Amino acid sequence: MKRIFSLSIIITVIVSLFSPTGKLQNYTYANSVHKSVYSNNPVEQSSIGILSTSVYPDNAVVKYGEKIYINYSFNDKAHPVLINIYKDGDLQSDYYYEQSSWGDHFSYEPKDEGSYRFVVQPTDQPYYTNECTVTVYKDRIIFLPGIMGSELFLGDEQVWEPENSKNLPRIRSQINSLQMTTLGESKNNISVHNSISDYDDILAFFKNEGFHVVDFPYDWRLGSSINAQKLKERINIERAASPYSNYYIVAHSMGGIVATEFIRQGNSNLIKKMITIGTPFLGAPQAINMLETGNLTDNLLAVLLAGDAVKNLEKNVPSIYELLPTKDYFSYQTNGYIETQTYQDPYGPRMKVRKYNTFSDTESYIKNSRDWSNNGLFDKAKDFHSALDVLNTLKKVDSYFIVGDQKTTPGKLVYHSLSINDKVLADVKSIQGDGVVPVSSATVGFKLDKARTFYITRSHLGLVKSTEVQQKILKILKDKPNEFVSDKIRNETKEIKTIKFKAECPVELHINDSSGNHTGPTGAETFESNIPDINYFTDGETKIALVNDVENYKVRIVGTGYGELTFSIVWSNEKDIEDRTMRFDNVAVTPGSIFKADVNQNGQVVLQIDQNGDGNFEGSVSPTVELDLGGTQDETIPTISSHVDGVKGINEWYGKNAFYNLTGADNASGVYKTFYDLNDSEFKEYNEPIALPNTGIYNFKSYVRDKNRNDSEVLTEIVKVDTTSPTVPVMTVDPTTWTNKFVTITLDGGTDADSGFQKYQYKINQDGEWKDYKDPFVIDTEGLYNVYARSVDNVFNLSGEVTGVTKVDKTNPQKPLMKVEPLKWTNQSVEITLSGGSDTDKGFPNSGFQKYQYKIGLDGEWKDYTVPFIIDNEGLNNVYARAVDIAANLSDEVFGDAKVDKTRPSKPTGFDIDLFNYDNVRISWSPSSDNVGVTGYDIYQDSILLDNITDTAYTFNNLESNKSYTFKVIAWDEAGNSSLEGVNVVRTPLSLVGTGRDHSLHSMGS
Repeated sequence: MKRIFSLSIIITVIVSLFSPTGKLQNYTYANSVHKSVYSNNPVEQSSIGILSTSVYPDNAVVKYGEKIYINYSFNDKAHPVLINIYKDGDLQSDYYYEQSSWGDHFSYEPKDEGSYRFVVQPTDQPYYTNECTVTVYKDRIIFLPGIMGSELFLGDEQVWEPENSKNLPRIRSQINSLQMTTLGESKNNISVHNSISDYDDILAFFKNEGFHVVDFPYDWRLGSSINAQKLKERINIERAASPYSNYYIVAHSMGGIVATEFIRQGNSNLIKKMITIGTPFLGAPQAINMLETGNLTDNLLAVLLAGDAVKNLEKNVPSIYELLPTKDYFSYQTNGYIETQTYQDPYGPRMKVRKYNTFSDTESYIKNSRDWSNNGLFDKAKDFHSALDVLNTLKKVDSYFIVGDQKTTPGKLVYHSLSINDKVLADVKSIQGDGVVPVSSATVGFKLDKARTFYITRSHLGLVKSTEVQQKILKILKDKPNEFVSDKIRNETKEIKTIKFKAECPVELHINDSSGNHTGPTGAETFESNIPDINYFTDGETKIALVNDVENYKVRIVGTGYGELTFSIVWSNEKDIEDRTMRFDNVAVTPGSIFKADVNQNGQVVLQIDQNGDGNFEGSVSPTVELDLGGTQDETIPTISSHVDGVKGINEWYGKNAFYNLTGADNASGVYKTFYDLNDSEFKEYNEPIALPNTGIYNFKSYVRDKNRNDSEVLTEIVKVDTTSPTVPVMTVDPTTWTNKFVTITLDGGTDADSGFQKYQYKINQDGEWKDYKDPFVIDTEGLYNVYARSVDNVFNLSGEVTGVTKVDKTNPQKPLMKVEPLKWTNQSVEITLSGGSDTDKGFPNSGFQKYQYKIGLDGEWKDYTVPFIIDNEGLNNVYARAVDIAANLSDEVFGDAKVDKTRPSKPTGFDIDLFNYDNVRISWSPSSDNVGVTGYDIYQDSILLDNITDTAYTFNNLESNKSYTFKVIAWDEAGNSSLEGVNVVRTPLSLVGTGRDHSLHSMGS
């Protein structure tokens, strides 16, 4: 047996990378080797006979990073050798050892994975050659980018990311090519190429660390279940190509959800570890903003320019619905992530705030109120997360979690409704997170294994670019998760205070930190964001910047139009509770006006004003509102009440001197302002009681706003004011003339077209007391009374007065004086004259004399006396007379007799001579009869009236004797009627004849 000498020669071959031409650059050899041999050196052709060379590796399969150990030996003698090393058929290096040996072993450090072939050839016997093969493998990292992190192509054109230009039609075309059906399926044949350039660093890092990095870009539009199936297909391909490799998943953001679904689908055995970076296991509020505004990212100008096209795309993208906060999110964020402000149409600027604090409320809002909502995709996403069972699924594989914190992150988005479907971002409330994903979501509500969860202060995208994160992942992959990498990486989260700047107006908002870094517009369509820890939002006229409260900031606001600026600064504590507010309200803005403020950690702020933009800050304003924790957290709406000063009617109407008063109350932040709208005009600020001077119906809508901008419910109130007098009543006085009974007063005809007629009132005489009229009333007291009446409406407005006069006279007038002429009997006529009977001495205004009345005979008919009247009816006429006043009162009656006798007394007869002498003769006669009585007799002696006597005898004296005398007697009555003559002829004697009645002479009478 031949002696075999074993010479240990450690050959270190360092193979560099190929040049661009693919040729080998160089190689090195051990110190005992004195010259280099290149792969194209000639090989000796002389035969060495049938000999054998043994070549074999220590291990036929070697993990990249480990050395390959090759052994060789010769069975005949020692030989110098040439060793050629091939990888996948390509010569990598050769080694020439001049000193002969019986055999040796050497190590080789491969520079890449692949199939390595080691050919050992004795240089003195070129045909005496043998070889062995070693498989070198790398562990595989399957890298999944986040949503929108993959390049998408339509044919040869890259349509995502859109080109960074201002070619709006082209950008729209690119985005429109990504449109999907309502079922969430692509309308076009879109292909996936690579992850976007933001991931170049992390991919390169792991490649440099000796891993085979499988960049697994995916069509991020599709649902995670589909992409998880595609992930399985890709891993199976990789496993077939490299069955010896360990497989690790490193996934950023949405990629972590795809990877978790991949595990849930039963593929945990295909991978060794999974590491998620900023994965929103429970969703991210930012997703709703993508759907609402079409802003996929605020830093992508192309998307902003084509926001409407993006919004049309997003509504049918399943993955975005999967990023909406899940039902479990609400278990850890009980205040939800959406809030809406809505104008209370038609109530103008009053806002109604609606909070959606539960998943069901949020679901209902999205499905029923948002025109972009694809309810089918929403339901699929809900079912997807329900089945995903994150915590249990993650336990099926060795999982680790990288979480970003201490970055301002949108936790609640407040949208203001311009119309039913047009909403703009009105406010953003910060939450602990990485700028996109809340810590609570990335840690599944802090339920992940703390030993496997690592925190670092990095932004969402900054996580994958962080060298500390990359090194930490490397340690995890090398089974050294707890080995120190950097003090920046922690097992406990840290919390940060934040400041929110919000400008509401047509302005630009610029922020500079203490290092001079700027965030804000740099041109009409350009924007920069250089402050490390800022989140900037803009939608319409509202600009919001969230920054960490760790340094001083300079705020600069530039007017771009006309309006009134509301500038708010809100401080939040480490628990994401907004605990201090400072607000500047109603600051006049014009194009070019500039406002600036220094905001420090003490929160002392004054807003300086350069109204015309000339660089001269001529004034400043202090905050309008400053709120502490209680005021800033005030979410209770204030209350509002009202009352009306003035005359209150008996119904809902008010009368004159009415003033409308509003009172607001708020026990938290306090009342800020009160607003009112009168008759659908516009809302105005209420400062003092509102005078309501005119008749009308005033429609008030009022509300109170507290200092934290909570608005009360609208107080809708109708105030009816009537300052117009009712119509004057119609007064009916019955009778209108004097009466001796009573006067009835009736009021009617009063109306009021506004508050309505209430009642009438009346009084008697000017100084009388007003009384309410209910029914017609009677005045029966003697006198002349002025009655005043008026209408009263329901608010006690008084009409003009109407007057009437009542005339009551119950006292009889004085009886008249009756003059009967003649008083005695007359055979002519009697004239009756009435006078007197006045009506002026009753002691009160009276009706006055009206007339006389008379009647003839007790049963006669009363007749009005106008002028003296004549009675010529024969007989004794009893005449009655009375005075009648205007009130028809009757005086006592007076009466008189009108004596008219036109009948002659009877002719005197029965003459007799009672004495007969020569010088006197006494005759007598029988009394004449008369219907009223004979009042006397006219005595005639020879037609000469001698006397008028009442006796029925007469003595004629101084007669001449013996003379014939004719004595006549005519009877008269009181009326002056005379009888026919009674004639008695007597002749006196010649001498004295003394005879009495018993003479023998008889007269001759007729």
